[in-house]
Amino acid sequence: MAAISAAEKARALEQCEVDLTNVMDRMAFLSLGGGDEEEEGGAGAVPSDSGAGAGAGLIDVFVMHLAGSLTMDDATARAAGFLQAFGASVAAASRAERDAAQRQNATLKKAFLVLHAQHKAAKAANGELLRQLEECQGRMRTLEMDNYALSTYLKRTLPQGGSTMGRFLPEVF
Repeated sequence: MAAISAAEKARALEQCEVDLTNVMDRMAFLSLGGGDEEEEGGAGAVPSDSGAGAGAGLIDVFVMHLAGSLTMDDATARAAGFLQAFGASVAAASRAERDAAQRQNATLKKAFLVLHAQHKAAKAANGELLRQLEECQGRMRTLEMDNYALSTYLKRTLPQGGSTMGRFLPEVF
């Protein structure tokens, strides 16, 4: 394995610090309920002020946590433990949001069922009204036909003058 120069080590550490800062900022931003990076201005965008402030504080805690490391293995173990704890915190927040969304979904389902029942009842009432209307229209047609038949009968049976005064029709009485 080739030896790494001091300049390459410094550049690698600087890059790691920048990447770690971005990762920590993003993780803190996500745990605070921020939006997607694309919405905030693309990859590598700085999160909102609350996310950036929280990320900076989180980085300070992370750095202080690692500062007590004596070896690289100890630092790696501390970093892994810190990230696991942070991941558990983010997962708990995510579960809480999921549970809230499930409660909201259940409420919306209940509201939909109530509205569906109301719609069904209104449809049944409208159906009954339509049935009654058709029944009335049928009666009206029957009355109109009876009226027409009666007027036709009267026209045929009445004398040309059309008056029934003094004369009673035996079929009627």
